[in-house]
Amino acid sequence: MSKISIAYIAILILLFACKKKKDEINPDNQCKMPTEVAVQLVTGDSLSISLVGTDSMSLKKVTWMLTSYDTTLAYITPGITILKVPNISRNGQVKVSVDIETSCRTKITLTRTENIQSASFRKIWLREIGEYTDTTFTALVEATTGGCIAVGTDYSLKVISVDASGKILWRKEIVDSEYQKVRSIVKADDGGYVLGGDRVGREYTYGLMKISESGEKQWQKIFKGRGNTFSDQSYDRLAQVINASDGGYIVAGYSSSLAGFDKTDAPKNPKASQNYTLTDYWIVKVDAQGKIVWDKTIGGDGQEILNKIVVTVDGGYMISGYSESSISDDKTSDVEGNFDTWVVKINKSGTKQWDRSFVNSAFDMVALQDGSVVLSIWPKGGSKSFGLMKLDDRGNSVWQKNVEGDYGNLLPLDDGGFIMAGRFGNSNLLRFSPDGEALVASTVDLSGSYFSFWAGLAKAKSGGFYGIVSSRPGQGIYQPAVIYLK
Repeated sequence: MSKISIAYIAILILLFACKKKKDEINPDNQCKMPTEVAVQLVTGDSLSISLVGTDSMSLKKVTWMLTSYDTTLAYITPGITILKVPNISRNGQVKVSVDIETSCRTKITLTRTENIQSASFRKIWLREIGEYTDTTFTALVEATTGGCIAVGTDYSLKVISVDASGKILWRKEIVDSEYQKVRSIVKADDGGYVLGGDRVGREYTYGLMKISESGEKQWQKIFKGRGNTFSDQSYDRLAQVINASDGGYIVAGYSSSLAGFDKTDAPKNPKASQNYTLTDYWIVKVDAQGKIVWDKTIGGDGQEILNKIVVTVDGGYMISGYSESSISDDKTSDVEGNFDTWVVKINKSGTKQWDRSFVNSAFDMVALQDGSVVLSIWPKGGSKSFGLMKLDDRGNSVWQKNVEGDYGNLLPLDDGGFIMAGRFGNSNLLRFSPDGEALVASTVDLSGSYFSFWAGLAKAKSGGFYGIVSSRPGQGIYQPAVIYLK
């Protein structure tokens, strides 16, 4: 072979090698650019964060930044596409920001925000209320600055503030012996709180009180109708106060008082003037200063007891309670038992839109994200289970379930499901999917106590919730405590 031929072959080999090397470093051939960040909750407290659309050969350096309600974490890794992070907050919003440097010297930043909900909750802290022993705490709400505010009664109003770590910030006593039981406390627009309850002096009236962020009383309102002819005393029993959809507050309960004072309409049953037990639903809308905007009386020819009212997605309200009325006035279905669950939908001005009746009586109700509501139904006599029922935004039954246990307070979750805290055999906390499937039955260590039936639960922006623990073991006295789970 001639020297020219050898040189020619060598040149061809060199050109082929150069082309191959060029292909190897060509970004189109080597680097797969990530397209998004995926976040997934795995077992325990761990999160799995992955880069989608790439591989480890395409990555040179990755900086991961995770921020949750109470945690900020940063990691710098070589070319990996999946990061598993332990001990991150299990429930709540997690923001992930990833700075990526590829093998082709390209830089890119991807972000993702996810609402994480694990299947179970764990106790973070439990704080005894302390000097307010023998006080029944019946309402709580997340505080404006984090933590919670709890309210109870024992010949006076007792208000405590607990921060997010479980430390008691302050205790306040508001002397007012006529408040028999505080039913609700909600946040006010100015950072303070509005609480409502039964006032029992010479007669029963609705009581509404505004307190400051530090627990100082700012104003108080009383709402009532005119006393009946039998006793000349009003009978107005407050059940719940909620934030109105258009500002102000909705004060809801049941009443047999006659028209007069703060009540516009007469009772639906004319015999109520001589029988105070013939109560109707009575809904009062007030502005931010407690001035009445409108009131509505809703009922039939028998007794109605209102338990719960929630805001609906259209800005109106759904009311639940129980009724013994036949078809009459506002009730369009006959009673099937001694008492039926009676659900009424009103618009934001209080005008009735529809009503539905179901066998047995409801004791709790929450609104879910899809516009539906879930109700808990008292068991029949002697039964060791109670019912759950989901209604759509027209009041149609979507599903019904039975739960073994004595009672449970409902709380909606951000994933569209809900939890119940109460007594369920060996468990005290249940988690359900939006379809009513029981996902997890947990037993939270309450030191020999139980979740209070009366106080309910308060949702926290961290993804957890607050509750009141009742009947703490002690020296023959009632020792309430606040619990935070996440």
